[in-house]
Amino acid sequence: MKHIHFTSFLTNNAEFEKNYIEKLVGQCAHKKFEKDAFLLREGEECKYVFFVEKGLLRQYYLDTAGKEHTIQFAPENWLISDRDALFFKQGAQYFIQAVEDAEVLYIEEDLILQLSRQDAAFHSYNNQLLQTHIRPLQKESGSCSVLLQKSVISILLLLIPTSLCDYPRPWLPPTLALPLKV
Repeated sequence: MKHIHFTSFLTNNAEFEKNYIEKLVGQCAHKKFEKDAFLLREGEECKYVFFVEKGLLRQYYLDTAGKEHTIQFAPENWLISDRDALFFKQGAQYFIQAVEDAEVLYIEEDLILQLSRQDAAFHSYNNQLLQTHIRPLQKESGSCSVLLQKSVISILLLLIPTSLCDYPRPWLPPTLALPLKV
């Protein structure tokens, strides 16, 4: 199989010669997945970045109640991985699952690093992908932090005698505005 999508992806985002790109693509494993098959499960070792040649993948995690929370979808011509697990060599935090039948290239981290070292355009593009991935995660963690603060303060207010709740509470940040009476 020629992996036309990945070859085009590299051609559009880096300045490599065609024969070099073909050599790189030849180093990637190619696998087909049926709908609902898992490429990665929580806790497993993540060794690859996945490039979607065909189909659609979903990355998600389970909360403590077992509810699924989708992090992202990866359509054709898209890269997806558990970057944290890949970089820090620890168990995956996420599941990556085929939403429909899919064909995927397995790209080893060393190949991504090699591409970044050898081509400034690819290095810049990969850095942009990383920053774009981090931004929503930071926003999500910020909103979780506010929710956690509200929960902690709600518990504290339950522990404080009701008569004390009638007094101003300058220690309460405005973002955590709660009623004065509990």
